[in-house]
Amino acid sequence: MKKLFKAASLSLALIAGSFSSVAMAADKIAVVFPNEIFQQMPQKDQIINKLKKEFQPRINEMKSLEKKIKSKQEKEKRDGALMSDKDKTKLSREIQSLVADYQLKLKAFEEDNRRRQAEEQNKMREKVVKAIEAIAKREGYDLVVNGEAAVFAKPSLNISDKVVAEIGKRK
Repeated sequence: MKKLFKAASLSLALIAGSFSSVAMAADKIAVVFPNEIFQQMPQKDQIINKLKKEFQPRINEMKSLEKKIKSKQEKEKRDGALMSDKDKTKLSREIQSLVADYQLKLKAFEEDNRRRQAEEQNKMREKVVKAIEAIAKREGYDLVVNGEAAVFAKPSLNISDKVVAEIGKRK
């Protein structure tokens, strides 16, 4: 029984020792909060404006198409009782055609907009990763963790502001 107890104690001591050596191996740790970084990035407003400018002609085209549809629907409602069956059918088909065209353009717009936003987010993400790597190397961090995944982190470990500043330098 004493041998078993000694063996268990020795095993426990070895395991505890190995955990403490792992903990000591990563002595300099930092956390970053990506959402906070993206919100504070100096390029954020430029990217938003760039995408707005890029998609504005298509937005204007769709607004114009909406007005045409609304106008024709109002005409159908207002003058429908006075129109011949042939004219009613023609107007109804025009409205259906415009609505189908609008839906097709809207779907294409949403897909293109989503794709472009993803492209720009990936570019921003690359800049963030490069900035984090530069800070980690320069300041000797052994580990940089996403703060949103951590249960708890001291505020002094947060280097998000440093990352934003580093990105600002690299414009």
